[in-house]
Amino acid sequence: MSRDRRDFIELLDRQEKEAKSAVVDTQRRQLRTFAQAEVQAQHLTGEESWDFFLSLVAHQIADAEKELLDLQERALQSQDVSYESVLSFQVTARIARQRIEILNEISGWPKQLVERGEEALKALKAGDDAA
Repeated sequence: MSRDRRDFIELLDRQEKEAKSAVVDTQRRQLRTFAQAEVQAQHLTGEESWDFFLSLVAHQIADAEKELLDLQERALQSQDVSYESVLSFQVTARIARQRIEILNEISGWPKQLVERGEEALKALKAGDDAA
């Protein structure tokens, strides 16, 4: 087999792998979105103002996840492999992941506040009834 033919076959194989990888990445993004929607549904309080707040947090999480995916894609496509460039990508990715983690934590706070507030009111009422 000639060198040109081998190069062409290798190129086709690489393109096929990249296309499959893109499909898998798209599927992973969709699964993350569904998982995030489920997490958000768990945090709903049933109170309009808190649920509106949660929708704002959900948008922030989606933006941060998109930013992280874009950063990862840029890192994979980058031709610059200098120490500074790699370090910059790592730091930026770590910041994006921490932002996502913090926002996910914050999304649980409204429901916890509502539940604990209800428990506190019941305890106060029980104390008033006993007195």
